[in-house]
Amino acid sequence: MQFKKILPFFILFILIVFLGINNYIWLGLNQRPPVDDEAFHLLSGLKYLSAISGPVSGMFSSLLRVNLFYPPLFPLSSALVSLLFGNTATVFIMTNLIYLFGIFISLYLIGKKMGNRNLGVLAGALLSFYPMFFQLTRMFMLEIALTFMVTASIAVLLYSEGFKKLIPSLVAGLLLGSGLLTKQFYVIFITGPLFLLLTNSFLKADAPTRLRIVRNTLLFLLIGIIIAGPWYIAHLKMMPWFAERALLNPNLVPHNVPVFSWSSLFFYSETLLNDQVLWFFFSLFIFAIFVLSKGKKGILFILLLLWIIVPYLAFTFLKNKFWYYTLPSLSAIALVTASGIINIKRNSIKIALICAILVVGLSQYFYISYTPYRTLSFHIGFHTDVPAEARVLKINFFPMKEILAGVKYCPRKGDWKREAILNRIIDESGGAVCNIMVMDIDPNAEARKNRRESVVLTDFDNYAGANLNSLSYYFVLKNTPDKIISLSNYLQGKTKSKIHFIISPTKLENLTFVSEIKRENYSLIEKFVMPDKSQVYLYKLNEIGVFEPVGPVLLSNPSSGRIDVASEDRKFDLTEIQSNGVTQCEEWSPIKEEKNRWWMVQLGLKSKGWVQLWIEFTPAATGNVLITLRGSLYSDNNINRHLVYVDDVVVEGPGGGIENGSFEQLNESGDPVGWGKGSAVSLQTSTVTYSGTSAMLVWHDAPIVQRIKVIANKKYRVSAWFKPANKS
Repeated sequence: MQFKKILPFFILFILIVFLGINNYIWLGLNQRPPVDDEAFHLLSGLKYLSAISGPVSGMFSSLLRVNLFYPPLFPLSSALVSLLFGNTATVFIMTNLIYLFGIFISLYLIGKKMGNRNLGVLAGALLSFYPMFFQLTRMFMLEIALTFMVTASIAVLLYSEGFKKLIPSLVAGLLLGSGLLTKQFYVIFITGPLFLLLTNSFLKADAPTRLRIVRNTLLFLLIGIIIAGPWYIAHLKMMPWFAERALLNPNLVPHNVPVFSWSSLFFYSETLLNDQVLWFFFSLFIFAIFVLSKGKKGILFILLLLWIIVPYLAFTFLKNKFWYYTLPSLSAIALVTASGIINIKRNSIKIALICAILVVGLSQYFYISYTPYRTLSFHIGFHTDVPAEARVLKINFFPMKEILAGVKYCPRKGDWKREAILNRIIDESGGAVCNIMVMDIDPNAEARKNRRESVVLTDFDNYAGANLNSLSYYFVLKNTPDKIISLSNYLQGKTKSKIHFIISPTKLENLTFVSEIKRENYSLIEKFVMPDKSQVYLYKLNEIGVFEPVGPVLLSNPSSGRIDVASEDRKFDLTEIQSNGVTQCEEWSPIKEEKNRWWMVQLGLKSKGWVQLWIEFTPAATGNVLITLRGSLYSDNNINRHLVYVDDVVVEGPGGGIENGSFEQLNESGDPVGWGKGSAVSLQTSTVTYSGTSAMLVWHDAPIVQRIKVIANKKYRVSAWFKPANKS
């Protein structure tokens, strides 16, 4: 009897150990760079680590500034875990196991509420075998944490009995705030179940119970707002702009589908079938719905359907679509499937189905994980999942149909040189930021007289999420034993003005209609023969030579040093301005009263040596002033970066000392303590410093910032040494 009680927990423990060990092995085998979104979240995690490793004063504001759109909970929790186990790629990604454990416990609790403790355990096993789910447990994405928040919230809401019970309602409030701090999509997934449980409970309750329900509901909302409110309030101005881009900008996702179309209506059902669970588990889900529909359909069955249907409709009516947007609904799909199997009356059929789940699930898991396709989630893939008239080769690093669906969606046999092309580009670029143009042949080209006319150009494609500089992480550190992540290993920024590499299925000299590129500027560096005897040509831009390890390919004259001083939140004026350069107030501000609250001084750097720049000011009130050091703004900033070195920053005045002005004190991420640096680069080499062994490389869009305290009507002087980074 005692064994039966602990058996479900033992099985869940085995599941966690199984997934944990295999994920650890898989991450060791996989050497490909992270996908673009994954690189973005990794970078956020490193910035959170930098913030919590720095001084306690100002830590909260530093945490708020890390990411303007994505909430902080998952990358911040990974940063906290890394304090205990080390800031390696594996540690960051293995943080998913904490949330995975929470998902399994939540499924168990929901199954228990549905009348069978084994139901939740079976649902956990099913979920573990869904390809997109177990693939995302190996990636630094928000979806596993989001799935936990949604599943746990619905479990606790069930135990609150529609907000009749106080303690579960308070816990639900904690999860509401935490869910909102995980990803904004959280609201979409809990809306249906929350509305159902609340209305059902309220309508069936007597008057005193209704008052209790209202009280507990308000407490639930209040706790959620208190937890999530500070982050959302801090980013309120930017949130609508970011949300519009995320939901409507077609350049951010591979699928921008007209809402009122068959493609939109069936996009996520096709995704469920082909990408998320595959045919066998999809068939089990449909079978389970059939079994459950024949019996008594209680509120829990309706709740599970709402958990699936409401997000499906919400994402269907958004133009931007992505395969993993509906991932948290897989918990409901697993619960429905498990419930259908548990409710089969004949034990022989039930046992046969469970055995089939184990055989197919494990086979699918190991095949996708450990065949040659194990690294394809981060590979250079020739993706043609677009209309035939515009088929293009694209660079993809996310598990798509070709990977997740195993044999069925891997029709191309043989070595299509994905890794060979990838590795050659890595070798040529030195792991630096590079843009790639990829060309493709229309698959219908065989029927055309002139095959070359079928070549179609893509937009400029950022390689390996190069706009987030993910490639350099694996390249720079691939030979080190612990692969410690550091922000300094991410090469900051990207060059939009040049295409550095071209991958083409035909020689450039045979193309007569390509206006975006000049053929004479590129040299063929390698030819790859494909299994079908076709050829792919790799070209490299002549002028780049060897990529710079830091900064863009070409640096531009002129360059200037610049110091900005501004009262925090533009609260008070800065007066009595003096400097040794060209001084300007914030003339572009639409608010006239704020023009004298932000001043800048800039000085052209004409020599190759170090030049000191200074500015003096008197604050009209006591408070904080932001000190910003950067390069000046030039008309060609969107093309070239006018990089400058900066070192030895000094602030003179009562109580206004600068912290770590020489940048010698570095945190675990290799960043200067006390400074907010964004995309600026920290350099630890005496060859480019004014003094000591550390300096900063900045430009207009990559400044360094520090806050200082000032006293009203006292004079302050800020000085720093600048040097041009140009080679000329």
